[in-house]
Amino acid sequence: MKEALNNHLKLAVSLILTFALISVTAFAQKKTKAQDKLLEAKLAESRAEVIRAANDYKASVEKLIELLEKDVAAARDTVERRKKLFEENIIQKRELEDSQRKLAEAEDKVLDEKKKIAEADSVIAEIKQENSTNKSKKPYRKGVLLMVLRLNALPMQEIIYAIKKRGVDFLLAPEDEKEFRLAGASSELIKVIFSSYRKES
Repeated sequence: MKEALNNHLKLAVSLILTFALISVTAFAQKKTKAQDKLLEAKLAESRAEVIRAANDYKASVEKLIELLEKDVAAARDTVERRKKLFEENIIQKRELEDSQRKLAEAEDKVLDEKKKIAEADSVIAEIKQENSTNKSKKPYRKGVLLMVLRLNALPMQEIIYAIKKRGVDFLLAPEDEKEFRLAGASSELIKVIFSSYRKES
């Protein structure tokens, strides 16, 4: 009789512990899902902020390009003028070459700024596509993450959360790490990027 009572007691305790464990697990899953939904909502709201920041960035770069293109025009005029002077043996060849070098440098500066606009356009297009389909789960590209960091458009923890959910499509090389740190990435973000590579399906 006593042994049977003990067996019943053990069974009851076992059932109570089992149900308690199920309840705790369910509660934890429910809490995690709620946190995920909250963070997803924050990220959705932040997309508009990223687009706004990217457009502002583009506008400032476009103004800079206007100034740089004036420098290019002035440098080109100098080259043409010095060509004639060199042909007339009024100046030395090194003076002509110096003006040609300055023209090349001015043109390179314009190209560099135009690349920045192309990067911003790429980020804007990618975010707009996510907004329209709301199904994009592809890993993040390096250029997109760098742009978001440079614009300071999202809090660091939201960037980290997004990368953990979707991963990145590149392996973090030492030169990439340096680029991300210069863009403002934290040590935690670097670690997450390093461990979040996923092949795009």
